[in-house]
Amino acid sequence: MYQEEFVPVSFKLKIKRKYTVNLKYWAEIMKNIFDLYAEEICKNNDCHIGHIKALFTGKEKDYIKLSIIKKGLPAETDFEGINKYPAIELIVNSIVSSVDQKMSLAAMKSACKSLEKKFQIKTQIIAGTKQHH
Repeated sequence: MYQEEFVPVSFKLKIKRKYTVNLKYWAEIMKNIFDLYAEEICKNNDCHIGHIKALFTGKEKDYIKLSIIKKGLPAETDFEGINKYPAIELIVNSIVSSVDQKMSLAAMKSACKSLEKKFQIKTQIIAGTKQHH
């Protein structure tokens, strides 16, 4: 596998709820979204995940981290903090073979859309600039 086959993609994901919830619940929402995102991004091709990661930093020491390093594995989720939030904003970095920004954003949009009713969330994806390694 050559490095040129991997296209780094970076974007922001904003998620809002009508009601404020704790970090454990936000982590559950994010895990569901990212598991679907990885499944969606790899369903139409023989992809290799270099690394999909996301980070939310909140008040004080609050954070949520997600990481996916292989197709078919669930997102590893880590969080810490005691504060509650009505909305979170994550920075997402996705390095997946043969998947460009357009494909990546479409996969995230599909994953979010399919979970909006279940978790009573509204999502917004803001495309970033292409990163170079």
